[in-house]
Amino acid sequence: NISLVAPFSLFVSVILFFGVICIGDFFQKIFIKKINKYKFINYNIFFSPLIGTYLIIFLLYFILIFEIYSIFFFKAFSYLIFFLGIINLYFNRNLYLQLAKSFNLRLSLETYLIIILFILLFFISASPITHADSLDYHFLGALNLVNNGHFQKEVLPMHTNLASLGEIPLALGLSIGAEQFGGIIQFSSLLSLIPIFLKAFKTKYFY
Repeated sequence: NISLVAPFSLFVSVILFFGVICIGDFFQKIFIKKINKYKFINYNIFFSPLIGTYLIIFLLYFILIFEIYSIFFFKAFSYLIFFLGIINLYFNRNLYLQLAKSFNLRLSLETYLIIILFILLFFISASPITHADSLDYHFLGALNLVNNGHFQKEVLPMHTNLASLGEIPLALGLSIGAEQFGGIIQFSSLLSLIPIFLKAFKTKYFY
């Protein structure tokens, strides 16, 4: 009942994901690009999901710990990220198209294998939550954050006491019905490997 009807839940999750990219990219443009030893500065967009996710988690963690209008902040923050995602898609659509066209890869067996693995992993992350581990405590822990605005304080049920920082992105998505947001955020950590793969392909490390 807390999730939007498919495929709207996935659409909202993807827009939220681009909102996280927007936050991470903004942080990098202010701070990280000033570091001359930043190796993959031309592909910094692939690190934006990781950086944006950690910034959001650390901010919301303190709000949850001190219980500062946590339920209100969850919804408000989710809508803010959603709004940033729309802005990001609208103003940076040409950037993403140019980035996709800039990949002049040698289509070898290794390249095909990596591309197929990325696509399959995305499909898994974009599917509804069905595996037992998530349904047992990840989903319930995130649902508890959405409903109560804090981590569980009671001893029982014991499995929801395992909820921690990792449930914050999932709770953000659930607060506006985006069930797949947590899975897409987990998948996005793999995007940080793309610059490493590109460098390996150019130097023929795999061949």
